[in-house]
Amino acid sequence: MDHQSAIMQMFYGRKGHCDKITCSEEYIAYMGEFVSTEQKFKEELEKYPDLAASYARVKSALENMYQEQANDYYAEGFKFGILLGMEIIEKK
Repeated sequence: MDHQSAIMQMFYGRKGHCDKITCSEEYIAYMGEFVSTEQKFKEELEKYPDLAASYARVKSALENMYQEQANDYYAEGFKFGILLGMEIIEKK
């Protein structure tokens, strides 16, 4: 099998893995803004333990929500890719 095929690239870990996806410069800039702003926010929240605990729960729920969304999008993209491949093979 050709080592440049999508199947073999996935097998050898060159493609199809989250750690191989490069984030855009815009994403990195937004992440930097988020981290610096959140750090300042959390420092202020230390004065209010109840609010700090609520924020921790909100952030955890948001992170879990984004992870579920990423899983759903990845699975749907994978399914569509398989359907597209099947359609291409049927046309040959």
